Amino acid sequence: MPVISVVVTTRNRYDVLAKTLESLERQVFRDFEVIIADLSEEKMGIPDYGLGLKVIGITENNVSQARNIAIAKSSGKYILIIGDDQICDPHLLERHMNIHNRHPDENVAVHGLSDWDKSLDITPYMRFLAPDGAQFNYSNIKDPSNCGFFHFLTCNLSLKRELLLKEPFDEKIPFAYEDVELGYRMEKNHRLRIIYDKDAITLHHHIVSEDDFFRKLELCGVSMVYVYRKHPEFKNIPLLKFKLMIAMPLLSVLRRIRFKKEIYWRINHEYHYAKGLLRGFSSEKSAN
Repeated sequence: MPVISVVVTTRNRYDVLAKTLESLERQVFRDFEVIIADLSEEKMGIPDYGLGLKVIGITENNVSQARNIAIAKSSGKYILIIGDDQICDPHLLERHMNIHNRHPDENVAVHGLSDWDKSLDITPYMRFLAPDGAQFNYSNIKDPSNCGFFHFLTCNLSLKRELLLKEPFDEKIPFAYEDVELGYRMEKNHRLRIIYDKDAITLHHHIVSEDDFFRKLELCGVSMVYVYRKHPEFKNIPLLKFKLMIAMPLLSVLRRIRFKKEIYWRINHEYHYAKGLLRGFSSEKSAN
């Protein structure tokens, strides 16, 4: 029985996945298995890289469902969840396990640093996003020994399998904030504590454009409407709708003005997230 099961979801990115698997083959800590949940539209053979891969074909494009299936089929005491575009430092698993060995409680998770892969042509916008910007917000971590559910981020996260079986991902959130919602639920129901280790490093091998991230923010907004309904203590929905009614016309004007880049990006982040919230509320109304 391996100590750690590394769970990776992938979709139509076999070339990038290969880099991630190669980095796992180089791990100093060796007592692990790798489970690939493959959501690709056209499935292809995945090289094993000497890892003894377990590959699970997933038909529905639902990351939450894919992770739940992979976790159920895993054998490790701990689960490490990473993206298919996260190149792992050779000491990644070792760093995660060192913390778990010092803090063996069931309610402890470990979150590591994800920075851009330096081999990429990193744009000013990507540097604005990460590691300290809107994507991961590491600079906002005040207490690394308990950094809060907003850092339950599945690019580089480990915790006990037993807890994930008790509190699985919500499959009604197929993508976008599915991890943060689970972190919130675990914090509320199990007093989850997330320990941040800046030296447990993965490198994000993914070019992200402004339009890419704007689309992701809209999906996050749609997902958050469901989260707010599920957890009504999270947000006053009538007040939120009122704020959106006031803010959207202003944001629609401001986003067309070419301010200094950082200001322009922040305004557009607010606009596209708010646009997603409105889409979520509109979908609710249509469904009813």
